[in-house]
Amino acid sequence: MQEVILHIGVHKTGTSSIQNALRDFDDGDTCYARLRYDNHSIAMHTIFSSDYRNYHVWKAQGINGVELDKLRERFVQSLQSQITRQDRRRLIICAEDICILTDGEKKNLIEFITTHGVTPKIVCYVRDPAELSASAFQERVKTGINEGSLDPYPSFEKLLAPFWRLTTKNNVIVRYFSREIMEEHCVVKDFCNVLNINIENVTDLNESLPSSALKLIFNFNNLPIPISGDVRIAQVRQNMIQALSYAYRDDRKLDGNYFSNCVDDSQYKFIEQMCGVKIKQKKGTHKLKSLEDFMLDQSDIDISNLDNLLDKLDVKTEFFQTIESKMLMLFFGILGKWHQKNF
Repeated sequence: MQEVILHIGVHKTGTSSIQNALRDFDDGDTCYARLRYDNHSIAMHTIFSSDYRNYHVWKAQGINGVELDKLRERFVQSLQSQITRQDRRRLIICAEDICILTDGEKKNLIEFITTHGVTPKIVCYVRDPAELSASAFQERVKTGINEGSLDPYPSFEKLLAPFWRLTTKNNVIVRYFSREIMEEHCVVKDFCNVLNINIENVTDLNESLPSSALKLIFNFNNLPIPISGDVRIAQVRQNMIQALSYAYRDDRKLDGNYFSNCVDDSQYKFIEQMCGVKIKQKKGTHKLKSLEDFMLDQSDIDISNLDNLLDKLDVKTEFFQTIESKMLMLFFGILGKWHQKNF
């Protein structure tokens, strides 16, 4: 390889769509890395984070100790063998969790690449910080965590600063995530245009949950059901979230104004300076308590969509009248289907 393209997100900027589209991509010049998972965050965080044993992916699946150490070693060997290939010019690594590595860990990553005589090129998409904070809140809820604080997303400039120090600024490309200005209004097409590669079949994966689905998961998290420690729990939760997202796909999304007050003005100035995009910053009228009240209020949820999901699982919905009981039956119904499929 002569060059490694590091697509580092940030989070919630169409990364899953890019990963899905580039799976197995190889045009004889540029290829997509094969690191067991299409989402390279899993491998890259496991390799370069000093705290990889506490990575939420492995905790959710109940993988730890010697088993995890062996898995990490296999990731290291696979990455090294692909970086040192002589029959391709460029390797694409797509891993948004590179963003959350410490400065020292980012340094180790860049040195891992350059030690082999390969040039790293960073591609980073940024988006409206308030919308990003809303998405980060949503991600925590999806993993089973109802945090009571609205921590601001780390500064884009701070996330990128280590890469500017470790490579030339020309090798750090910052793009603004907005369908209005992206190539063909699609992040996958935009990313391919940046790299001058061609992808025909593109599936745009919209990961933003409808507010009804988000509320249902938020309240489900308050029930005495484990959220991690076993691969079955992780898989069933993922399937349940996907089912709810589709069932309520026509509902509105979570209002980003809940998070506007925790965004520093410098974030918007950075986007304008780096991307030439001026965003009119909205000062939110919502506060944490009102967000919590909104999430706990399930009176506006169309129960018929939830009942339709239960009908597909052969659950007699008339025996389960409360939302809590319906959500429990949805979880156990999906668990039963998963068990039949895998055993």
